[in-house]
Amino acid sequence: GLEPDRPFVCFHAREAAYLSTQKPETNWDYHSFRNADVNNYIPAVENLVDKGYVAVRMGRFVSEGIKVNNPKIIDYAAKGGTDFLDMYLSAHCRFFIAGSDGLAELPTIFRRPVIWIDFIPLGVVNLVAKDQLFIPKKLWSIKEGRLLTFGDILNTEAGLFARTANYQGAGIRVVNNSPDEILDVAMEMEARLNGTWVVSQEDKELQDKFLTIINNSKTK
Repeated sequence: GLEPDRPFVCFHAREAAYLSTQKPETNWDYHSFRNADVNNYIPAVENLVDKGYVAVRMGRFVSEGIKVNNPKIIDYAAKGGTDFLDMYLSAHCRFFIAGSDGLAELPTIFRRPVIWIDFIPLGVVNLVAKDQLFIPKKLWSIKEGRLLTFGDILNTEAGLFARTANYQGAGIRVVNNSPDEILDVAMEMEARLNGTWVVSQEDKELQDKFLTIINNSKTK
């Protein structure tokens, strides 16, 4: 149903259903900290649709369909896909809003712009290509009652925790990106691709500060 000249974006949230379906004999709870909620993406894709895009939800064996009533937001994942169409959509989308998992590598292969959502663990951020945008999950210290700073994360073992039990043992609650955060980064990508994104002095200073933290961290 896509019009030939209509730009479209793909979006995907990592969840447990795919691995549980593919390899049901394995208990995948050990990395459930990487999962996300696709409903948090809806405000972003609704705004993109208002700008003239069609939005296609990607994935396979999802646990539930998305709750929208808009013909320009296509729940391809819930309808069942094909390997070829997965590749085709990833290769021709305007950009791809991706969960922190392997599906994000498909658009990367075809040099399509990618936004990594709910990126974790932060210590492997250098694996993300420099021309891609990302927003990390946040880590909440239950004992201290506050969010950990980037420095806190990258200079401790928390920057490379790879199991749900690691976070639980350290008294850390993993916090998904909010709908507003995902909306903001999606609008930034759209503006960058259209050549309308303006980098403020504050943006530049914050980015420079973040890069300094990464370059001086123990997990780089």
